[in-house]
Amino acid sequence: MQNELLSDSVEHTATVKPSATVSAQQSQASAQHGEDDDWNAEFQQALDLPEHTSEQKFVKNQRLSQLSDDFMFMAELYGRLIISERFLTESQKTIKPITRDLGGLAGTVI
Repeated sequence: MQNELLSDSVEHTATVKPSATVSAQQSQASAQHGEDDDWNAEFQQALDLPEHTSEQKFVKNQRLSQLSDDFMFMAELYGRLIISERFLTESQKTIKPITRDLGGLAGTVI
């Protein structure tokens, strides 16, 4: 069932003009988080918030929840964009592939 849902969303996404859809959603999300945001730094700051009182616990949990929601929104947005542009040439893609060596062995046959 999960594969069916993914397949349906990919097919639907592929028919949508990515630049129009993404730019509207991206501007909404960018109001709170820019492209260069350091998600880990924001997460660490939220974790470091005090939680001595009920109000502090509420603020901390609210911040962590909002950060999680924002991250998931941006991850889905960029994932849909990348998938919808999979058949475009590199020069046509909104997010250019990384071409430099990042190191590591993921996917490497030894």
